[in-house]
Amino acid sequence: MAPKRERDEEDDLSLAELPASPSTSADKKTVKSKMQRNDEGDLFVELGKSKRCTVRQFKGTTLVDVREYYDAGEGQMKPGKKGISLTLDQWRALLDNMDLVEGAVSAMEAASDKRKTTPKKKKSAPQKDDGFVVGDDVED
Repeated sequence: MAPKRERDEEDDLSLAELPASPSTSADKKTVKSKMQRNDEGDLFVELGKSKRCTVRQFKGTTLVDVREYYDAGEGQMKPGKKGISLTLDQWRALLDNMDLVEGAVSAMEAASDKRKTTPKKKKSAPQKDDGFVVGDDVED
């Protein structure tokens, strides 16, 4: 287990001081979550049953992790292998391009919805080829 790091004064933000996430339209399903602290004192948000977004320090660098977690027993959640750690520059680049990502997601959802609502064409049974050609019975 990694040794616990000492907290800086700037690490000691109260959860109330953190900016609230912007709300989305009411017709979209959103997971409402609040900032929490893990055993190491890092801030995280639950993204689902077994996924978290964590803001942490590693060797003096601030990282934003989006990672799967597993239950290690006794209610203790441990990080799994699947996930990504973004530096602040990478995180900001993602945020700067979030409107493009959201547009792509919306386009995918619209295409998926269109496929679900478009009726499938009924396949006709294969026709037996009997060698008959239109106009064969006409004599000159």
